[in-house]
Amino acid sequence: MKIKNGAGSKGGTLILLLFILLFGGALRFYGLQTQSFWNDELASWEISQYSTLTDVIQKGVCPDVHPPGYQILLFFIEQYIGDSEAMLRFPSAVAGVFSIWLIFLLGKTLYSRREALIAAGLMAVSWCPIFYSQEARSYSLLLLFTQITTFLWISLLRNFQDEEKKWKPLLLAGYIISAIIICYLHYFGLFVIALHGLGLFVVCLKQKKNLFPIGLLYLPVFLAYIPWLPTMFEHLSKGPIWIVRPKFYHLTDYFNFCFNHTTYIILILSVFYLLFFISRVKKCASSEERKTMFTFSNPTFLLLLWFIIPVATVYIKSLVSVPIMTNRNLIISLPPLYLLLARSIAALPLKQRTLHFIAVGVVAIIFIDLIFVKRYYSTPEKEQIRDAVEYIVKNDPDRSVIIGYAYNPKFFNYYFCKLNSCRRIDFSGGEEKDIEYITEVLKTNSSQYIWFITEHREPEEKFVAYLKNKYHLRAYKEYIGAKIWLFECKNPKPQSPCL
Repeated sequence: MKIKNGAGSKGGTLILLLFILLFGGALRFYGLQTQSFWNDELASWEISQYSTLTDVIQKGVCPDVHPPGYQILLFFIEQYIGDSEAMLRFPSAVAGVFSIWLIFLLGKTLYSRREALIAAGLMAVSWCPIFYSQEARSYSLLLLFTQITTFLWISLLRNFQDEEKKWKPLLLAGYIISAIIICYLHYFGLFVIALHGLGLFVVCLKQKKNLFPIGLLYLPVFLAYIPWLPTMFEHLSKGPIWIVRPKFYHLTDYFNFCFNHTTYIILILSVFYLLFFISRVKKCASSEERKTMFTFSNPTFLLLLWFIIPVATVYIKSLVSVPIMTNRNLIISLPPLYLLLARSIAALPLKQRTLHFIAVGVVAIIFIDLIFVKRYYSTPEKEQIRDAVEYIVKNDPDRSVIIGYAYNPKFFNYYFCKLNSCRRIDFSGGEEKDIEYITEVLKTNSSQYIWFITEHREPEEKFVAYLKNKYHLRAYKEYIGAKIWLFECKNPKPQSPCL
């Protein structure tokens, strides 16, 4: 398909977009249940598995550190569809496909169909959006609604800047509804909406316009969020205790996260970014260019703000107070990075065929790295809890007891149930303080064998040493994020090597 100045035939663009959507959808739905749930996905399942929605919110969500939107969605899926890996990951996969379409709309709105197709291709084949499209967590939906709300916000911004245009009721309603949804999906969604409001506020001050329309726009969002505010403040005061205070390398690690964790891909793509921004700096020499260079009407400037402000704000906040900086939380800044790369490629002073070749080549390199270098669909990336439980089910001797060490023993029991086993975790423990309790319960137990299984948490050395000193190690198995020991209590035999 020939594209001139980013235009080209609408039919050809539609065919390419449909191909990208189908290809990206296949990458997201293929192997949806191949990998085991990991700790956080099982936490999503456990929070939403209560029998009533009230219990989900009061007993599941409130003790957690996230708003209830995603867990409410999973509640209805678990109640009426099922709680398998494929079913619980299905909404994320659907959101992942729609994210490809939304970045196309953003690219077309800000630049042209050429940039839109390149950005859609990047979203379709990159590791990050695919990975979170296959995870039973809220991040794929957060990515989708970040793009939806921002797309609608850009339309509102343009209406607001043009006095001749009237506010469109459907546009206003769409933004308000999607803003409420994203605020209840994730606290970083609330952050996105706050930045949107700040942007409109700045435009108002600059153009000396009445602030009243902005107040009317965000008032319904605020009113809808009032019931959750007390719990939100409680969550934000404690924060996730596992997040460490960031170092400078965490900023560069975010680029790894966005581009397959592959150094050579980042180096190649950095050349395109560098050439593009050098050309933009040269254009600043023109007084006409400078007038619009740093305004919201300049799509490149708008995308830079979309990328830089969330990353910088979260980084600084994590340094001075409770750390909240993680790559997956910053997935809200992923779309501008892909859109800017698409623009960097499309703006190269080369012939159209050469530009098409480069664009296809970049997308192909990322895809080849995903499939053949990273072996995404054949190499486990998540914690292998299912594999560990399955090993016990297949090798469980008579008269055995199972000790589990995890944030919640239900995580193991989920897979015992799915594997049609009647076994469950008998006792929980893995720390030095648990030794006395385990000693007492084992005194009254006639089991000859003891399984000790862990996931996501490392047991304390003294606890493992206690089991090794008191009993004979018969087997040891290690998985990604999970470990298994099998000890013999009676009729001691020489230790056997790891199975």
